[in-house]
Amino acid sequence: MNLNELGLLITEDIYVIKDEIQQRLLSERISQKHGLEDMIVSEPEDRDLDTAAPGLPPEPVTSKEEDAIPVEYEGEYQKNVLVLYQGEGLAESSRAFLMKVLNAVNCSLKDIALLSEEAVRDTGEAHLLQLNPQKMIVFGTLHHPVMGRKKENYHIIQEDVECFFADELSDLENNVSLKKELWATLQRFFNIKK
Repeated sequence: MNLNELGLLITEDIYVIKDEIQQRLLSERISQKHGLEDMIVSEPEDRDLDTAAPGLPPEPVTSKEEDAIPVEYEGEYQKNVLVLYQGEGLAESSRAFLMKVLNAVNCSLKDIALLSEEAVRDTGEAHLLQLNPQKMIVFGTLHHPVMGRKKENYHIIQEDVECFFADELSDLENNVSLKKELWATLQRFFNIKK
């Protein structure tokens, strides 16, 4: 049953505290990663949420399903590096190029969360930030709110998440000057001295 169907059954307002959502998603991700699914203790359903955060009004649950559905990504995300790329999937040559780039900065697929534009198309920026990335690299131009952070390509932005935007992977593969610009940015981004 999705939120829209559930909304037909429940006529009263439901409130969820944002911190509880983030804690719940984090605990579920950790338990899934370590095979502890059976150890998750569920909270009592009849708990009075108004007493959970005294002095702060609870926020109503939005009807967007993005608040409840975890983002699926490729990789193990051990270093909290989020990599987004333009398109639905990567061509083999683009994938091989990306893996070489990651290896050059001491990262592999186990260290990152690799997401296609298609995978994040219906999510908001806040949804991506629930993954708690420390660093984010965006290859290409995505139809996504995260593009609002972009100033220019290869400019490192240090806000809540350190990030930069680069050209599309297929363009980078065959352009030596773009590769040099990418490498210079990656060295600063990952603090690599070579």
